[in-house]
Amino acid sequence: MAVKRVIALEGDTVYPREPYPHTIARVPVGHVWVEGEDPDPRHNADSHTYGPISMGLITGKITHILWPIERIGRIGRAGRHKRTKVVEASEEEVDALYMEWESAEVPDSYTEDAAKR
Repeated sequence: MAVKRVIALEGDTVYPREPYPHTIARVPVGHVWVEGEDPDPRHNADSHTYGPISMGLITGKITHILWPIERIGRIGRAGRHKRTKVVEASEEEVDALYMEWESAEVPDSYTEDAAKR
């Protein structure tokens, strides 16, 4: 299990840090961009390492901090992280992204592989 902060939603544009190989990324439909709490990228395995993750991988929500004891309490809705620049998509951009995604053709090889399962 990994605990990460969701900082960008589908359609949002992210300006990631190293080690992500690109200087800009758009979060695809059905995915989110996650970031660890440690500011040192050597101590984090997050979307800067492996890119956007499928929302299907999210299995819960953290509501409280238990340790360290001086930080114990409910997690507030503080908004997005400030370490990574994120430009939120407008509703129109997200709608267009969904329309593009729904009209995309699925390669034959993908449907053949799915039929074999």
